This record gives sequence, structure tokens and C-alpha cells, in this order.
Amino acid sequence: RQLVEYLKKSNKSFDSLNNLVFSLCTQMAAVNAVLTVLSFGAPPFSKHLIDDITLAIDSTTIGINELTKEIDHLDKLLLKGSNTILSETVYAS
Repeated sequence: RQLVEYLKKSNKSFDSLNNLVFSLCTQMAAVNAVLTVLSFGAPPFSKHLIDDITLAIDSTTIGINELTKEIDHLDKLLLKGSNTILSETVYAS
């Protein structure tokens, strides 16, 4: 039971960190977009803008994948996932 609580807290921390990274990427994308316009598209600002957008998309994808894993392994929904690690039964040999 304690392991499950630990994993849920760990996932929540990961989600918070992932949301922070996404927020920073979108803010930097806005800054680099303005600098790209002011510099008439000259590098490095145009490259940084593309990198920031790519990182934001990657961060979103990672967040969705982690949520899917949490649902599948920690039974976050009403139905048990196919890879659930939770069990009411313990077998000892």
C-alpha cells in the first residue's frame, strides 16, 4: 500500500515538473518569436523558436504517455489496466 502511495506521489511530482517544462517552453517560444520578428528571421532566434515549439510538443507527448502508464499500472480509472501492479492477492512459495 505504501509503495502505491509513493508511486502516485512520484507521478504527481513528475507531472508538475513536466507542466513546468511545458510552460517554460511556451514562454521562451513567445520571446523567441518576438526576437525573430525584430531580427527579420535571423538566426539564432528563428532556430530557438523552432526548438522551443518542438520541446513543448515533446513535453506534451511525454505527459500523455506517463498518464497512460499511470492509468494502466496504478488503476487510475474504474477498470483495471492490463498491466496493473495492484493486487488483492499475494502468492508465496
